[in-house]
Order: sequence, then structure tokens, then C-alpha cells
Amino acid sequence: MGTSVAEAAVALRADLALLDASTKEAASLLDLASWQLGELGRQAAPMTSKTLALARAKENIFAAKQRSEEARYSTSQPQKPFDLWAAVLPEVQVLEHLDASRKMQGVIQAGPRAHLEGFLAALDRLEAAIAFLQAHRSMAAADDALAHTVALRDGALAACSREFSALLQKHQSVPPALLARLRAGAAAEGGGGRRAAQAAQAATPDPSPAPGAALGLLPEPVLGKLKALAGAMLRGSSRAAIKAYADSRRGVLQGGMEGFLAPFGGSREELSRLSWQQMEGRIPGWVAALRLYVRLAQEEARLCAAVFPPSEQAAVLSQVAAGGAASLLEAADVVLAARRVPEKLFGVLDMHDAAEGCLPPLRAALAAGASRLDRASAAAGAEPPPVVGQLGQLRARLGAEVRACFAELQESVARDAARGVPADGTVHPLCASAVSLLRRILAYQSALPVLFGDAAGPAPHAGAAGLAVEARLLERMGAAAAHLFDTLLAALEAKARLTFKSRALAALFQMNNLAHVVHACETSRELKAVGEGWAEQHKPKIEECQQQYVELAWGGLLSLLRQDARQGVPGGLAGDKAARQAVKDKWSAVNKMLAEAQGQQSWAVPDAALRFALKDALSDRLLPLYEAFWSKYRQAPYTDNHSKYERHSPADVASLVNELFERAEAGAPGMLGRSPSRSPASAGGTGGGGTLTRKLSGTMRRMTSSSQGTP
Repeated sequence: MGTSVAEAAVALRADLALLDASTKEAASLLDLASWQLGELGRQAAPMTSKTLALARAKENIFAAKQRSEEARYSTSQPQKPFDLWAAVLPEVQVLEHLDASRKMQGVIQAGPRAHLEGFLAALDRLEAAIAFLQAHRSMAAADDALAHTVALRDGALAACSREFSALLQKHQSVPPALLARLRAGAAAEGGGGRRAAQAAQAATPDPSPAPGAALGLLPEPVLGKLKALAGAMLRGSSRAAIKAYADSRRGVLQGGMEGFLAPFGGSREELSRLSWQQMEGRIPGWVAALRLYVRLAQEEARLCAAVFPPSEQAAVLSQVAAGGAASLLEAADVVLAARRVPEKLFGVLDMHDAAEGCLPPLRAALAAGASRLDRASAAAGAEPPPVVGQLGQLRARLGAEVRACFAELQESVARDAARGVPADGTVHPLCASAVSLLRRILAYQSALPVLFGDAAGPAPHAGAAGLAVEARLLERMGAAAAHLFDTLLAALEAKARLTFKSRALAALFQMNNLAHVVHACETSRELKAVGEGWAEQHKPKIEECQQQYVELAWGGLLSLLRQDARQGVPGGLAGDKAARQAVKDKWSAVNKMLAEAQGQQSWAVPDAALRFALKDALSDRLLPLYEAFWSKYRQAPYTDNHSKYERHSPADVASLVNELFERAEAGAPGMLGRSPSRSPASAGGTGGGGTLTRKLSGTMRRMTSSSQGTP
């Protein structure tokens, strides 16, 4: 009994184990079947959605037909076929637009590079489908189809943007040969220096492209592709084309000017430590960069007009031009921040002239890219493009800096007169530099309008009105030049009184500076227009300075000789010891003053005509008196040793006068150091030296005057 129960229990356990295994296997099979059914459902979902959409479209079409039949039979008057078709048309087109994304998907995924025309046609088809579905979103299945079509359209626009950027990137740099010719032309036109222009022309023998001619930075096939892609993106409400184009093309402008603006690439601290001479060498490069910028901007305006529709050209070109001009404006700020010295005026004036000349073609180039609406607003007084306004502001700042530098020149003549006073009485360096600076200023055609004209107004025009404006400018410049000369000469005169121990040398110094300014005003073509009246007014002062020099340097000797000339030789001179001593004292005084006059040989009168005139004036007054004094006591018995007192013959004194202001080296023996027997004129008689000197001086003066009068 017990055995049978145990066997039954074992059999039951085996059956349960088998049942458990079968249950697990069945559960696994059910899980597998469930997964396969789910996968089948996922794979069939697109088909189901499209089938559902088609079914709903079929129902809509059937409903539309029913309504049209009802409408046709409900009216007594038959309707036109077109009206019936218009009632059915939206529902008929639903199927076509619902299926547009599926039909265009292959073309869109192939991308624009494979077949651009087909790609753009497919994109237009998607845009039309989106517009239709958005207008009929109340219909069944429209939302799903619209979402799929919009996603495909966005992907197509992204592909357009990538292709657009790739084309621009491929043609982003200017061809090296063309860029070299453009840079050479800009350097030559910008006055970058004869040596630089010759070197640029030698490096690029091909001529620079003519102004306004197409440069061909983008080939025509590329322009056609860019235009098609940009149009497709703009129609799709995508502004990516404008940003990509502006970023790429402003890099072309900046890259073209990089060689010219490289010297301005240091930090502000480094550039601020440069002297003006170092900074001045960078200005021709800035001027050339500006001219190259305008030339490239003209080409960019042509390219922009070929790529974008008129409504977008102004905005695109403005972004391109503004980005390219940023480096130019930064370099100009560096120059304006440099230390203000009078010489800075010319470099800044070069920059002002360049900006003045480049604004009209740049404004015309940017205006060519404006739409008709923009042109109408511009004619009505709208603001110019930003880059034109920035360059206009820069021109105004440059003009203000020119006027500030001229004011610095006017102030420096009084401040710097005490520096470097020449010991020989020649023209003060400040006087020479001031005259030179004024001549350079007047050589600039635009200097007077910038300095004394309306800062915001244009340059004077031709005609009667222009002549009147030019006359007023010359009058203002004449007043400014006269004030500068008067201040300069007054400061130099005050400094001479404090510096020179010899009043005669101070008078000579004043005469040299005054004569230098007067001579420049009379002979310089630039200064003659503004300083001729001042020169005529101050010319008599030169004669006064001459007389003052003669009286201070030679007045003692001339007074002694005149006083002696009024007296005869004392009678009984041989037996009158006091009379003999008086004659000896006269000779000693004369010899001492002549020895002191020998030091004047190191004094300077740089103007040749003035130097000969001064010698002539001195010779006319001194030599006849000395010759009479010499002849009077030559045979007089006042001493047994005439050579002890009669040291200098009239020829020696004539030679002394002739050697004045010839810049003899210090310590070199003059004519007074020679013995009378070795005098150059001793063989020609006692009285011929002075006459010969006067004739020579007069001849030289006439030669100098005739040479100055010859144009």
C-alpha cells in the first residue's frame, strides 16, 4: 500500500514538471509572437497612415461630388463647368499635395549639387504643397502631411545653405595675380611714394583693371548657382543666405587690404609708443588700403546685384561694406591718437583727401545696390548707408585734427623759439621749419578749405562764387601766416637779446631770420599769394637791421675814423711828443677794433644776396675812411717804426670785409694775420682794394638778383 502511494507521488511530480516546462515554452512562443506582431505593426504604420489618408481623401472626394450633384439638381439654371470645377478643385488637389513629400523625397535627399534645377523645382513643389495644406488644415490627414512636408522642406533649405556656403568658401580669396595688380594700382594712385609705386609696377607688369570694370571675383556660372540658391532660401523665409554671404564677402575685403594695414596690427600700447616719423611711414599704406577698399566695394556691389533680388541688395551690401571697413576705421583711430606735432598735419591731410575722394564712388556703389524704394527714400533725405556715414564722420575728425595740428604749429613758434639758438647768428631752425611747413601746407589743394573753410561743406567750385570763396580762404590764410611770422620773429628777437652777449650778433640774427621769411614770401609760389603784403611791409626792417649791425659792430671804428678825418696832421709833429702819442693811440685803437672784427668771420649770413649787400654797405662806409686814415699818417713823422702801428693796409681791411660771414673755421688765421707785404692787394697800390671789393660785391649782387628774378 505504502509502495503504491510513493510511486503515485513520483509520477505526479514528473507530470507537474512536464507541465511547468510546457507552460514556459508556451509563454516564450507567445512573447515571440507578440514581438513579431508589434514589429509588423510598426512596419505597416506608414502604409496604414497613407492608406488612411487616401481613404479619407476618397471619402472627401465622394462627399464633394455628392454636394456638387445636389447643387446642380437643386437649381433651375445650369451652372458653368468652371464654377462646378472650382467647387470641387480644392478636394481634388488634396491627394496631389498630400503625396508631394513622398514624390520629392528622393530628389531632395540627393541634394542640390547632383542636379540643381531639379532640386529647386522639387523645393518649389514642397513650398506649394505647404501653402495649400496650411490653407486646408481643416481637412482630414492634412496635419500629418503638412508636418512631413515641412520637415522635408527644412532639410532642403539646410542643404541649400550648405551648398551656398561651400560655393562662397571656394571663391573666397581674390586671385593672387589680380590682387597684386589691384594693390599696385591703389599704391600708385594713393601716392604711396615713388619708390613703392615703381617696385609695385616692376613686380606686376600687367596694368591694373580700369576703374569700374568687372573684376570677375566670382565666375558667371557660380553667380547663377548662388542666385538660384539665394532665391530659394529667401522664398523659404530663410535669412541664412544673407548672413553667409556677408560673412564670406567681408572677408574678401579684409584680406585684400591686409597687406597695407599690417603695420597697424600691433597693440594700442605698442603703437602709442611710436614716434610720428614712424607713424607717418604707415599712412601711404592706409591711403592705398582705402582706395583698394572702394575698388573692391564697387565689385561687391556688382556681385550683390547679380545674386540677390533688389529688395535685399541694400541690406546685404551694407553688411559686407561695414565689415570690410572696420579695419580701416581702427587704423585711422590709431593715427588720430598719435602724439600731435605740426608735421602730423600733412599725414592727416593725406588721409582726409583720400577719404574725401573715395566717398563719392563708394556712395554711388552702395546706392547702385539699393532698391527703388530705397532710392526714393534716399531722394527724400534718408540717412546714407552706415559705412558712408562712418567714413563721413572720419573725414570730419581728420579735418578737425588738421586744424588742431595747425594750431599746434602756431603755438610751437613761441614755445620752441628758445631751443637750439645758433651761435653764429644764422637762421633759426624753427624759422626755417615754419616757413617750410607753410609752403607744404599751401601746396595742398585742400589745405585752405579744411583749415579755414566750412568743416561740413564742400570744396569751393569753379566760377565767380568759387573765386570769391577762394579769395576769402587766401585772406584768412594770409592773416594766419602773418600772425605766425610776427609771433615767431618777436620770440626770436626776445631770445636773441637774452642769448647773445654781442648786440651786433643779435642784430645779425634778427636780420637773418627776417630776411629768410621775406625772401620766402617773395620767391615762393605758394607763400607769395598769402605773404607778399607782409613781406613788403617788413622789407624796410631788413635795412634797419643792417644799419643796426654796422653801427653796433663797426660804429666805434667808424666814429674814430670820421673824427680823425675832420682833423689835419698836427704841425711840428716830429717835435711834439704828445701829438705823436695821440697818433699812436689812434693806431692802437684802430688795430684793436680790427682784431676784434676778425671774430666776425665765424658769423653767418646764409642769404648770398644779403651777404654781399651787407658787405657792400660796410665797404662803402669803412674803406674810404680807412684809406684816408692810412694815407694821412703813412708818411707822417709820428714814429720811426711805422710797421709797428700801420699793421693793416687798406687791401687787408678790404679782404677782412670780403671774408666776413664766410663761416671760417674757428682758430684759422684771417687776412689780418698776414703781413702787409703779403697782402693780396699790396702790389696794386694802397687804395685799390676797397674799390675792387665794392665792384666784386656789386657784380655778385646783380648776378644773384637776376638769378632770383628768372622763373
